[in-house]
Amino acid sequence: TRRLDSVRPVDIASFLASARVAALAPKYQLNLYGLLRLMFGVAVDFELIVSSPVRPRVHRPHVDASEKPALSGEEVARVIAHVDPTWRTAILCVALTGLRAGELVALQWKHVDLERHTVIVAQAFWRGQCIEPKTRASRAEVPVSDVLHDALMGHRAGSRHTDPDDYVFGDPL
Repeated sequence: TRRLDSVRPVDIASFLASARVAALAPKYQLNLYGLLRLMFGVAVDFELIVSSPVRPRVHRPHVDASEKPALSGEEVARVIAHVDPTWRTAILCVALTGLRAGELVALQWKHVDLERHTVIVAQAFWRGQCIEPKTRASRAEVPVSDVLHDALMGHRAGSRHTDPDDYVFGDPL
């Protein structure tokens, strides 16, 4: 109901402090702030307003970086003990390397060096496409423990898909 050029920083502060916004999760509040900042930035770019009423130092909500929950080694062992043997090595690989799901399914045998006990994260599946990692840091050489090494050796020995370009966790038949 208001014109863009009538919105002031105090209005943004009032909106972000309102009960309905304050009741939202902190990350959602941060997303809402980002949307306002973008919206008013575009209005400035199109010369609909002279300056944005959004002030990052004043309006940006503080979101505590929370640590993601993680299973203990004992809990991981219990989960793996109850997983169908067909999937056990894949679950073990995720648990012991930290590979993301898309990286795991895109893992090819040419990226697994069983002699050096390493796995190279060189690609990932995302939205049905095989893509390179987003950043250089994402393209990593990950050490493989003895437990995972032995599991991968057994997995490869029991698979028909062992060529370098074959996916490690492809069709189990």
